[in-house]
Amino acid sequence: MSSKLLPGKYMQDRSQKPYIMADLKINNGSLSYKKLKDPLKNINIDFKSVIYNLNKSELEIDLKNLSFDLAGNKTQMHFYSKGYQKMQLKTEIQANLDLDRLTQTLNLQKNIFKGQLDLDLVANGTYAKGIRIQKNKIDTVITSIPKFTLNGTFKKRVF
Repeated sequence: MSSKLLPGKYMQDRSQKPYIMADLKINNGSLSYKKLKDPLKNINIDFKSVIYNLNKSELEIDLKNLSFDLAGNKTQMHFYSKGYQKMQLKTEIQANLDLDRLTQTLNLQKNIFKGQLDLDLVANGTYAKGIRIQKNKIDTVITSIPKFTLNGTFKKRVF
C-alpha cells in the first residue's frame, strides 16, 4: 500500500495547487474469525483516487478491481468516475451473494439483510445535476444519467 499526500506546490500568485492522492491495493486477502462459518476469501482491491488542483470538480476515482469469494460465490466490481457536478461514470458489477452470510461475515447487526442477491450491472455515461427555479422554489434536479443495463434477482428477501 502506498500513499502520497499533497504532492506539488501551492503558489497562489500563479494559481498553482497540489493534488491529493490515495491508493489501496490488497492481493488475495481474507477475512476470518473464530465464530465465522464462511470467511471472505480471495479479496482483491485495486483502488486509486485523485483530486487535481484541490478542485473537487477534478475528482477521479478508479476502483480497477474489488473482488472476493464468499461460500463459493464470486463477486466482482469495477468502478471509474471523473468529475463531481458532471460525473463521467463507468462501472461493472457481477455479484452472487447470500446476504445473510455476508452480514455475518462483516459482523453487521444480525437480521438486517437476508436472501440471495444475484446482480449484473453495467453502466456508462454522464451523471449530472442542475438547479431548477419554479414559482419561487429552487430545486436540484437530475439532468443526465448514465446508460445502464441491470439484471438482478432477489430471492427469500428479508429486511
